[in-house]
Amino acid sequence: MKHLISKILKEVEEEKLTSLQENLLGYISTVGILDTIKMVGDINNFNKILPGYFDKNSHKIDLINELVNNIDPYNDIYFNNIIGRDFYLGSDDAYDSGDGHTFEEYIISVGDGSVRVNTYEFDEDGNMFDDSAGYYFLPLKKLSDDLLNLVFESLVSYYLL
Repeated sequence: MKHLISKILKEVEEEKLTSLQENLLGYISTVGILDTIKMVGDINNFNKILPGYFDKNSHKIDLINELVNNIDPYNDIYFNNIIGRDFYLGSDDAYDSGDGHTFEEYIISVGDGSVRVNTYEFDEDGNMFDDSAGYYFLPLKKLSDDLLNLVFESLVSYYLL
């Protein structure tokens, strides 16, 4: 336990921490980030007390995972359900068969530790086929900073603001 607290303290900027900040870091290590946020009222209060805490991707991932497990540990959270859209990743030429159809990848959901990426086929007129052409899971820690921020901000906006 002492090792975990000292590790978290090292991750915070080198400036002197107030006793309130130290206490919050201790709570994070024992009850988790989500319960600590709830304890101080909301994420805005948390960010006032520990500004810059979510500058680290590992802290964002911790909160994402705790939100997913708190909402429904057995199912993903679908972005279309909470923000009305999926996150476009780009074209996928691996499926190209030369028939004029295009294939595009979208992040459709987030689960514990990963996002689900679906590949959809579009005909030559731009109409999407109903079923996905394929899918894969991408670990949160492998996402670019921009994509991780989109996932993080979407969940925080929907569940914590």
